[in-house]
Amino acid sequence: MKSFWSQYIAVVVLIIIVFGAAIVPLYVHAKNNNVVSLLDKFLAVFFRVQPIQASSIVVGSQMTPTPRVVWERRGPKGIALSATADPEGNVYVAGFNLNDANHTGQWYVVKYALNGQELWSYEHHISQVGVDVAYAIAYSPEGFVAVVGYVNGGGNLRVEKLDAATGALLWSYAGDGGAASVVVGQNGIIYTAGSDGNGVKDGGGLKRQWLIKKINTSQ
Repeated sequence: MKSFWSQYIAVVVLIIIVFGAAIVPLYVHAKNNNVVSLLDKFLAVFFRVQPIQASSIVVGSQMTPTPRVVWERRGPKGIALSATADPEGNVYVAGFNLNDANHTGQWYVVKYALNGQELWSYEHHISQVGVDVAYAIAYSPEGFVAVVGYVNGGGNLRVEKLDAATGALLWSYAGDGGAASVVVGQNGIIYTAGSDGNGVKDGGGLKRQWLIKKINTSQ
């Protein structure tokens, strides 16, 4: 008799395990689709499973969303080298455009709205010869963008402060060295990072040195 009950209990446990394996996925699916059923009570009694909140379930497509291009814009002949954005979703892009007629190039900065509409563009051929390149751009919460780059004719550093709303030139700085990166800190302070371009020559050629500048545009 004892052997009978042991076999009976083993069969019941096996049925419960198999049934549970089939029911739990259905339960999760039901909860994910906000379907109210008696599965909550059944699973709580027999399997100690607590109700699952639909918001905690991550389904396949949500785990690996498919990237998509929302919009794209093509500008003048040249290269866009840097971009920054403001809290409203506007994006500012800096680089240079080329003039095939006289083989020159100039700084080119453009602002796009969240939907991709061009709001303004700014171009400046500082040296009037060769190719001038705007390497980097940074947005400031104070309402301007800082642009840094190269001016043909000596590799001189150039920093320009543009009004973020209109693209108008507010302030400019010219100095030695060069910069390939820029960031705006507190109180509108601009930091540039690049090289001095005047390193000591050795067996390996020109040895450049780091050059970091802190520029106060409020004075």
